[in-house]
Amino acid sequence: MYKIIKIRNYAATRDIELQNLNTNTINLCFDDSAVVSYNNFDFIEEGKVYDCKMELFGNFENTKSDFNVIVTILESDVLIGNTKYLKVSIDSDIYYILMSDTKNFNLTKYMYYHFTRIDLIQVDNVIHGDCL
Repeated sequence: MYKIIKIRNYAATRDIELQNLNTNTINLCFDDSAVVSYNNFDFIEEGKVYDCKMELFGNFENTKSDFNVIVTILESDVLIGNTKYLKVSIDSDIYYILMSDTKNFNLTKYMYYHFTRIDLIQVDNVIHGDCL
């Protein structure tokens, strides 16, 4: 479960600061759900708690660097809407990575991943339009 710490609205998108109530990790997530669909995350409010899923937006890499993290693959072929994801962990935090990002890589339990953004893809039972 995640507590909404802060919502920063822009012209068509927004950034949402979420705190994982189990690990206390704070993530800044990109939300463009209102641009994509009427079925969006506009209902969330600061200070409230929601069940959220977040996608790491980036690329797998072959070697360790200062710019990537080690992800632990927990499950593959996880469906969110109609989109296939890997369920991964970074330390004790759970994220999702598009299965299509694994092109040209053999899946192993531990992999290097360089991400530049975290996208909100599900809040409670509402799924981001890009996943449908």
